[in-house]
Amino acid sequence: MSSRRFMVAALFTSLSAAAFVSAQPGAGDKPAPSQPASAQPGGPAGPGGGDRQRSARPADGQPESLERLMKSMGRGLRTLKKQADKPEMKNENLQILSDMQRIAVQTKTMKPEHMPEKDQEAYLEDYRLQQIDLLGLLLRAERSILKGDYADAAKAVTEVDALRDSAHKKFAPEEDEHLGLPAPRGNTPPAKK
Repeated sequence: MSSRRFMVAALFTSLSAAAFVSAQPGAGDKPAPSQPASAQPGGPAGPGGGDRQRSARPADGQPESLERLMKSMGRGLRTLKKQADKPEMKNENLQILSDMQRIAVQTKTMKPEHMPEKDQEAYLEDYRLQQIDLLGLLLRAERSILKGDYADAAKAVTEVDALRDSAHKKFAPEEDEHLGLPAPRGNTPPAKK
């Protein structure tokens, strides 16, 4: 078995185990004593703003957009950057990581909105590899939290943030334009006429 196939098999085994554990009764049913229920993941004040249970299809029946899913992942990342190293936030952080892993699996086969006209196959392969790298970092952060190594969890989250920045420069240069930054050269799609 090639190392790539082994890594993919290990990734799916880990994700299946994570889904099984999070689906167990009593696992995270009660809010942490230091937080009100409304501040829990999926609560009105928690990460995801109450739409954590939302399906992959919005009410209009259309598939969830890549942009919307990535924004949801960005909200989770912002929260983790603030609290990944805090043991008292363990349950919330594990839920955020599970949500982000689910989104990463869902988005790795989606096509970015703006793709170059040439070499689309290589572009999509590179995008998918970036998503797989992201999954690896999210799983590392989860493993670190479960083992009580909050410093490594915070380090993994910092690496997720760096990966996000580099991936956005490559796959979403229009976001940099919204921030007033020049778009990177090379992967920018041609201007529409």
